[in-house]
Amino acid sequence: CASGILEERPQGHEVVYEFRHPLVRQTLYDEFGLQRARLLHGAVAEAIERHYGSVALDHADELAYHFARTDSSRLRGKAAHYLIAAGARALERRADTEAISYLEAALERTSDSRPDDTGGVSVRKVLPLLARAHTHVGNFAQAQAHWRAALEALDPSSPEYPDVSRALALTEMWLGNHDEAMAQLDRGLGAAQASSDERGIVRLLVARSHVHQEVGQRAEA
Repeated sequence: CASGILEERPQGHEVVYEFRHPLVRQTLYDEFGLQRARLLHGAVAEAIERHYGSVALDHADELAYHFARTDSSRLRGKAAHYLIAAGARALERRADTEAISYLEAALERTSDSRPDDTGGVSVRKVLPLLARAHTHVGNFAQAQAHWRAALEALDPSSPEYPDVSRALALTEMWLGNHDEAMAQLDRGLGAAQASSDERGIVRLLVARSHVHQEVGQRAEA
């Protein structure tokens, strides 16, 4: 502080230290070397998680930043866990590009076949969120690919199947694939009817009416 490298200031009941210039911080960071930096990110991430305790998810962005920069297989699941949480929060506030960045990083760390220390973070959590984020920014081809992958990961008896089926069908419609959209809605309706999912049935029927309107079939709509 006396040399002007760090600056101290009060923040609530704490004293906070910050670098006066980001170039100083970056220079010191670069001197760690890649492997040591990764180890330190892991140590910092676990310390922050312990500090926040039961409200750690409220600080998902901060935790995702550090967990994602470790190379420990032990922390891979936690990185995915907080990246998904940060991506979901970004999606809620319509920071869609930020959400895509978080969720794509999460997708790289998820697996349906290997359990991890978060209790098993599944691609089924990530794909629908990522598809919605791509839809919001108009990347319908990417959204289509993610909705298809999400649907393939589900059994038709799954409660999520009708909603994912509907989302894929609407994406197909926006891409101009009206026949495929209608076929997908029929598959979704079959699943919803088999499970007596009245909400799903209604939503799928409304989506069918949209597709009929798109192709000028007003009576059917």
